[in-house]
Amino acid sequence: MMPPEPPMPQDEYNDPRVPMQFDQQSEGSLMYQLDAEEIITMIEHNLKGMVNVDGAWIIKPEQVIMNDKGVAYIISEISIRINRNTFLSNLDDETIERKLSILHRIIMKNLALNYEEWDLDKNRLKSTLYKIMEAVENSLCRAKDKTTLNYFKPQLRIAETQQMMPQRKKMFGVF
Repeated sequence: MMPPEPPMPQDEYNDPRVPMQFDQQSEGSLMYQLDAEEIITMIEHNLKGMVNVDGAWIIKPEQVIMNDKGVAYIISEISIRINRNTFLSNLDDETIERKLSILHRIIMKNLALNYEEWDLDKNRLKSTLYKIMEAVENSLCRAKDKTTLNYFKPQLRIAETQQMMPQRKKMFGVF
């Protein structure tokens, strides 16, 4: 019977408890999670009838839902409600429902009152509203019960630990 191998010395290179490096890529990933711009841009492109062809956005006339004036109004209403602060909130179901209900009424009223001015086909009012509201609802759910905050807790701990590591090494005389 062979004696067990002695344990490997624990240092920063082979200690599994040492957090992974919090580099620019990780930081970029965290910022991406908080960026509402992609969601808002997706809604805007959809309303303008734009499709991505080989990295370039091209307008397909048959897919245009409304003109720029209508799109600008819709985007301004959505931008108020979908942003970094929203994602970092702790919203309960009732608050999310209330916010969605208010936005639903505002957008529906304006679609109905301005459909001619916005060059919106009257038959597409309901489907346009549902497209917008589904994207907004999915975004607001990221704020439900601290979903995004809880996602970020481990990453923030890693960042804090790595900022403290060089200071701890100096305190203990480690190079």
